[in-house]
Amino acid sequence: MRAPAKPQPIYNAQITGGGLLIPESQVVAGLMLAGTHDDLKRWQKAIRDDNVLQKRSWRSADRMAGLIRNRLLLLDAEGWRLISRGSAEIRIQMVLGSALLHSRLLRDFLTEIVWPKHRRFEKNLEIQDWTVFFAECVHRDSNLAALSPSTVKKVREVALRVLVEAGIVPSVRSLQVAPISITPTVAAYFEARGNHDIIKAIDPMQARAR
Repeated sequence: MRAPAKPQPIYNAQITGGGLLIPESQVVAGLMLAGTHDDLKRWQKAIRDDNVLQKRSWRSADRMAGLIRNRLLLLDAEGWRLISRGSAEIRIQMVLGSALLHSRLLRDFLTEIVWPKHRRFEKNLEIQDWTVFFAECVHRDSNLAALSPSTVKKVREVALRVLVEAGIVPSVRSLQVAPISITPTVAAYFEARGNHDIIKAIDPMQARAR
């Protein structure tokens, strides 16, 4: 008798590879516009030999480039252009959008914890908010229970760093939430592709208005 299939993971912990990595994402987006990501030799030359990400070791560069590439593959050439050539605000929000597409954990944290707290006029996040949220995620996806305590801690640290880099909180020591306004360009990009959940995660007020 065949064993029952193991449930597919809902969440992943790949955000431990870095925060938003905005400058690096701009570089990688340029490589992808040139088609470098489809040619292993050109990709490795750019990342390892030319060290376009300016990392101390090619292994670190490989890991970072791989994470960014996986995020940006969830966009398309227009998304890469916006990251490569758009304004600083558009670039940040497009990179945030790609990270949210890649990580449901981040997306759910924003939509289930961060923005609801702000709507209740509880403007400061607490570490306990993440602890309660992550426990609920483990209940939904038992695969998370296999993560080591150090990895769980790293996931929390990176999630909070993403909020800082996106401009949602001022610092990891001052978790006072300040909503951001999604730019019309970024909103139009994700709306045209049916990614309404990404608009909601970035700017819930804008999502309700559309």
